[in-house]
Amino acid sequence: MAALSAGKHLWVEKPLADSVAAARKLVAEADSRGLVLLTNHLFVYNPAIKKAKEIISQGGVGELYYAESGRVNLGPPASEVDVIWDLATHDLAITCYLWGKTPVELVAYGRRFQHPQLIDMAFIHLHFADDTAAVHHVSWMCPEKIRRYFVAGEKGSLIFDDTQLEKKLRFIDQGVDSRIGADAHEVKNLFYKPGEVRFPELERIEPLRAACEDFLKNVRHGGQPRADGAAGLTVIQLLEAAEQSIAQGSQLIRF
Repeated sequence: MAALSAGKHLWVEKPLADSVAAARKLVAEADSRGLVLLTNHLFVYNPAIKKAKEIISQGGVGELYYAESGRVNLGPPASEVDVIWDLATHDLAITCYLWGKTPVELVAYGRRFQHPQLIDMAFIHLHFADDTAAVHHVSWMCPEKIRRYFVAGEKGSLIFDDTQLEKKLRFIDQGVDSRIGADAHEVKNLFYKPGEVRFPELERIEPLRAACEDFLKNVRHGGQPRADGAAGLTVIQLLEAAEQSIAQGSQLIRF
């Protein structure tokens, strides 16, 4: 806030703030002064996620259905925040970016197993106004590191696996399944063919460099960065809502 009040464009490491109230103040201050406010949601600048956004926007997967993700590993022995604020920030930012809208409902399930004061395992369910959905699993209790994000659509699906050194993004055609809509007497003619798998060519740039270039471009020429203050505020709202839902026995939260 001191930087914005001094008229400085601002880059903030994710998350934008530690509360919705604080995030709103930052966004309002930047807007009132015409300043660039970037929230470093680094996966929004990942070439694989950028390409996934392009494929979705161009109708490559058809109508969006749902997304699911797993971001799990062995957690830190000590932490000042729970697994939701530690890990879920990434996938919530990805979902809001790919969907281009914010959810209308959220429900979260979480438990404290090894950290008495901190949630160390959670499932966060998002529901959008168009009846699409997303579910994100985060955990500090898995001995295997998983960084997987899946999007299902009418015409195909996308899988982003950040643990792969190459070919991090897969596009899979819908395939053919004659069982769909078939009657019982047609059983002899049923067949199934899996969809073709393609690996889209990705831009060769580090996500952090892409974020830096986006910030500087908007400082110099005006405009809003890909992960702006509003995007940062939305993620904070979802993080707070997830914690609220769990604290209230996995109650449904509407926005």
